[in-house]
Amino acid sequence: MNIAREIAGCRPFPVDHDRQERCRTVLNSCGMTITELAMHLGISKPLVSNVISGRQPSPTTERRIATFLGVSEDALFPPRTAGQIAAMREAERLEKARAARLKAERMKARELASEGAA
Repeated sequence: MNIAREIAGCRPFPVDHDRQERCRTVLNSCGMTITELAMHLGISKPLVSNVISGRQPSPTTERRIATFLGVSEDALFPPRTAGQIAAMREAERLEKARAARLKAERMKARELASEGAA
């Protein structure tokens, strides 16, 4: 099956922390930042960041990044199945829910603290 068709229903794409870590490791070994990589490739930093994070898959940009860094595309940007993408999306949803719950708890604590001070 064509991977593009398989993942077409997976939008929006979740952050792929494994891809980010792989790129971060290679960039660190080269002594380079994402901003510097973007400048060398002549493309915007947001595009490079989105491609590295997996938010905006782009085979052309992935190929350019891998070639520039001297790493194979599959080593830097491993292919993902629809199931893997769905699992990452679920993990992202759970993390957002956890963050929202913590924020609500902090707000409640502040309200209680301000009521006690009054």
